[in-house]
Amino acid sequence: MRRSSALRRLLICTVVTLTVAAALLLLILYDFIGSAYERERARTTQSLRDVIARLHSDTMHGEAMGAALLMGLNEPLIKDMALEKLPRDDHDTLIRLVAAKRLFGADGIFIVNAAGIIVAHESDIKRSTGMDVSQRSYVKQAMANRTSVYPGISISTNDKVFYIAAPIHEGQTINTPVIGTLTMRIPADPIIIRHIENMPGNALLVCPEGIVFASTHHDWLFRSSKPMTKKHMDEVRKEKRFGTLLDHNPPMTLPFNIEDTSSVIGGKRYAITREFFDWNDLGGLWQLVVIQDSTKWVSKLDIAIIIVVAVIGSMIFGLLLYIILRQRWHKTQDNIRIKKLSSAIESSPIMVAITSVDSVIEYVNEAFVQTTGYSMAEAIGNKPRLLKSGLTPEDTYRGLWEALRQGHSWKGEFVNRRKDGSLFTVVSTITPLMDEGGMVVNYVCLQEDITERKNMLTELHQHVKELELFNRLAVDREERMIQLKREINDLHERIGIPAKYKIVS
Repeated sequence: MRRSSALRRLLICTVVTLTVAAALLLLILYDFIGSAYERERARTTQSLRDVIARLHSDTMHGEAMGAALLMGLNEPLIKDMALEKLPRDDHDTLIRLVAAKRLFGADGIFIVNAAGIIVAHESDIKRSTGMDVSQRSYVKQAMANRTSVYPGISISTNDKVFYIAAPIHEGQTINTPVIGTLTMRIPADPIIIRHIENMPGNALLVCPEGIVFASTHHDWLFRSSKPMTKKHMDEVRKEKRFGTLLDHNPPMTLPFNIEDTSSVIGGKRYAITREFFDWNDLGGLWQLVVIQDSTKWVSKLDIAIIIVVAVIGSMIFGLLLYIILRQRWHKTQDNIRIKKLSSAIESSPIMVAITSVDSVIEYVNEAFVQTTGYSMAEAIGNKPRLLKSGLTPEDTYRGLWEALRQGHSWKGEFVNRRKDGSLFTVVSTITPLMDEGGMVVNYVCLQEDITERKNMLTELHQHVKELELFNRLAVDREERMIQLKREINDLHERIGIPAKYKIVS
């Protein structure tokens, strides 16, 4: 009965605990769903701000803008050209512009005088010297002593370009009168696409007139964010930001309103996030907009996974006590095995040393102490070179480290020196120990003293050599005796006396 009552109490506690765990997990699920939208929108907003900062870094605060400002302050040729003290498209001035154009990857660079007329133009396409650009936003801003970036469509090529414009000053400070404008024309697509192509969802760069200037969704390119009135369309065409692209047909309207926070497109709900930023464009502020499928922020799969996790978590919670007890039992068994292994290593006649990856000795067993004469305190913290005798070939060490660097074990012989100065020879096996990530954390060295065996082999080889020498001397003596017998028999034959010795071949 007592055992049954204990089991019943345990069952009740388990049920209550699992119920509380399930309730907590359901609250987590509710909080996850409720805050997912806020988290994703905040993340997207930060991503927009980061991209805008990088766009500014490449344009308003880029090297090309810095160079244009300096040239407008410090270049006498540029100033003389703006004041028309030199003929239009002066050769020396164009050479100077060519250098700047190549340096910053521009396809054109031109100087505009105070009246808004281009007086020098270096271009990869065609020169527009003499053109009146006084009404262009970037010229008006420069004449008002302000730098600006003006994205637009080139009339010559229909390519997207940045007009990087800075004022040309009469003197060498920004407080002196503005006498003209220096403008670099730089391809815009490589810069824009590089920054917006990795944004979450589909990105749109919208100009002050409300028309999509760039987009990762091709079908939305050059569309209007809202229906265009005739008056608005006339202003857009007059501005010439889009070259001749919109001269005949007004742009189509986007299938959503970028001023909304969300919109249903094609049966799906999309979140709309946007940020405004300033290029000192007289038209107004630009917008960077991101359209995201908000159904993916908290998908049905995510909800199903969380529910499954809640159920599994409750089950796991109930099993934790069993697992903890089981792990403690296994840990006890592991400690017993470790003690057995440690005892075996300590009592082994084989020398054992463990070093760090820097070859600093961290452990030695008793056999090492007895063989080398160094105590554990003397060995630990030292390096194996304390046993080095200088008689081991350097090739042996090179082969050792080449194998260890490749993560392989190495086996070979060392001639070592004991603490008392006597020599001994060991056969050594060195193995790298690696962690779970495959990084070497220690080296284990097993060494067997084979000095006596080596001495016996040396003695055996000496006896074999002596025996071979004795056999060789015996063979030489026998051959000499046969030769002498033959010579005596030859003399007997010449004298006419019968041969004295019988020679067996």
